[in-house]
Amino acid sequence: MRRLELGLGQVALAALLLSTPTSADDGVEWQRCRVGSLGARCSSIELLERRDRPEGRTIELPFVLVDPTEVPTEEPTEDPLPGEAVVVLEGGPGASVSQFALLHAQTFAGARRHRALLLVDQRGTGRSGSLDCDLMKGFRRLATPESVAACREALAPDADLAYYTTDDVVLDLVELLDRLGVERVDLFGSSYGTRTALRFAARHPDRIRTMILMAPYPTTHNVLVEAAPVLDDALAALVESCAAEAECFRSYPRLDETIAELPHRLGDRPDWGLFTAGVRMMLFFPLQAARVPQLLDMVARSGRLPPSQPGPQAELLADWVSEGAFLSILCSEDAARTDVAAVREAARGTFMGAGWGESLVASCAEWPRRELPEDFSEPVRSDVPALLLVGENDPAMPPAWAHDAAATLPNARVVEIPHGQHSFIGMRGAGCLVGLIERFLDAGSVEGLDTSCTARMRPPPFAPPAGTGE
Repeated sequence: MRRLELGLGQVALAALLLSTPTSADDGVEWQRCRVGSLGARCSSIELLERRDRPEGRTIELPFVLVDPTEVPTEEPTEDPLPGEAVVVLEGGPGASVSQFALLHAQTFAGARRHRALLLVDQRGTGRSGSLDCDLMKGFRRLATPESVAACREALAPDADLAYYTTDDVVLDLVELLDRLGVERVDLFGSSYGTRTALRFAARHPDRIRTMILMAPYPTTHNVLVEAAPVLDDALAALVESCAAEAECFRSYPRLDETIAELPHRLGDRPDWGLFTAGVRMMLFFPLQAARVPQLLDMVARSGRLPPSQPGPQAELLADWVSEGAFLSILCSEDAARTDVAAVREAARGTFMGAGWGESLVASCAEWPRRELPEDFSEPVRSDVPALLLVGENDPAMPPAWAHDAAATLPNARVVEIPHGQHSFIGMRGAGCLVGLIERFLDAGSVEGLDTSCTARMRPPPFAPPAGTGE
């Protein structure tokens, strides 16, 4: 008996192998395992790190298949993928999907009646040769050319860092599906994972039955350039939401003035860029977004910035983001398409300023990268049915990006979640999305899809001022 450690951090689960191999398919050897209490199969395949070097280094790509609930799991089946399969593409970039295996299994609980759930740690993340280095300490510090160079020197002996991009991930997934004998799958991507799904659709639309894109990130946009103005929009929405909630408005009647004044009072401090990146990250998560007025009020009253990234998401990110994979993707795909001057111009007069984006663009000069495909920045055109879910107040990938992506997807529908952030965990009524996803997968179309339950979703209440004891 052998254990497959999935390193699941905050979700705290492991896939435990329970028996000898159950089947083999074109060299894929399966073993029984579990995700929580759910029956699953675990395996891995070997891939070339660089497909232009047939005799070159290989990487291992482990994956977990959560069985459909209507298919018995006590006995092995001849077909390792009975029925349909949903492939989950994680965000980050650089996040490990296995970190959230149980969460994904719960999200697709109803949809898994006759669908398998295929969880694959993309190359450079999780168990797929994670490119770990202590670069930003879970976003407790900004990247610098020196820290990026040190990360490169630590990882380069064991990985060709220019070959860990989104298109490499797409090729890996196609090879895996070919090895499994799978013709078509449903793709679920969140945040950066939606870019992977869209690139997959651009290259292999015939292999996709449907796409679910949560917080779409099309390649027609560049987060390094657009982060600061998008955050300003999210902060303006935060002010409106606070003003509409009696207790919040009573506690923070000058929130708009505080947001406008803080950059002038504290924006010249060296840690301002880190602080504003932390505020942006807090706005990703509903429970943390509810604490942002409290944080800004404390900073305005004290005139001091917190010593490090606020909120527990710093530890979470340190656990599940492979910073080397983060750089391989961001440097090749975003930093390569802009420069420091463009970041500064876009950030002029904003709350966030240029600090975060400028630090990454400048530091990426120290990271290996290769030329992007000619069509990389082009809109993806595909007839694949697609459901695009986006938070109305997303501080990173706003609704406009989702509508831009949908403009060339004729069978797509954009659903804006009122008061939603980048994540919807912590919102009241968030279970609505589980049912919505199930109905879309069952229908295989957005035609006539009932999305009315999203109007009843609500964010958590805002936190009271510090020290009130409430």
